[in-house]
Amino acid sequence: MKYQYYEKNLNLTAIVTIRKQKNIILHFKPRLLVITSPVFLKEEKIKKYLYLYQDKLNVETENDDDSLYLHFWGKKYTLKVYFSNHNSYYFTTDTINILSTSKSEKDIKKFIKKIYINELRQKADLKFINIKELLNNNEEYKYATTLVKELNYTYAKSFLGRCFKKTNKIELSGYLAKYDEKFIEGVIFHELTHLLVFSHNQLFHRYLASVYPYQARDKKEMRKLALYLEKDYV
Repeated sequence: MKYQYYEKNLNLTAIVTIRKQKNIILHFKPRLLVITSPVFLKEEKIKKYLYLYQDKLNVETENDDDSLYLHFWGKKYTLKVYFSNHNSYYFTTDTINILSTSKSEKDIKKFIKKIYINELRQKADLKFINIKELLNNNEEYKYATTLVKELNYTYAKSFLGRCFKKTNKIELSGYLAKYDEKFIEGVIFHELTHLLVFSHNQLFHRYLASVYPYQARDKKEMRKLALYLEKDYV
């Protein structure tokens, strides 16, 4: 388990990793205290360490290699987790702040995945409405859009979107919220085309190119970004 604590008054951060070992080990880096502990440390204990060793930590730096990161809509954010009596989150300029009721890393990651789904749903539902209006004069795609009543959402790294031909269901992964917002439409167009042609044959690509001519360009951009996304906390 790994979690983070930020002391606002000192502008110092502590990252705590829980491992099977005998003693608590401290490593000092510029503005960052790395703690390896055999047990969960309460905020009071971490805060005590930060105040005790602030002279060793109070040095400016450009990079914190041990910081936790997340991408949202193509931008990289530092992840900060705080324990609270409710689950919520908010963005600042370069940081996403997570308030969690649980100290379990599994629960924190589960909550973050829900955040990605929520972020994507807010944008993708509206884009789907616009796409249906845009395709209203295209007979083939108009038929496809009438089959899909609404978009479904989950969180998976193995796909960004998928189509279920038998049930006319399109499902988007919250992982898509890591990419630039402009890529949402392309994924929806791709899955709508699968309702017309299920396999990736020449007919499929001909249909898709008629409504989404930027597929090759966008695919190339997304592949470049994918390498960085793999390093995210979730």
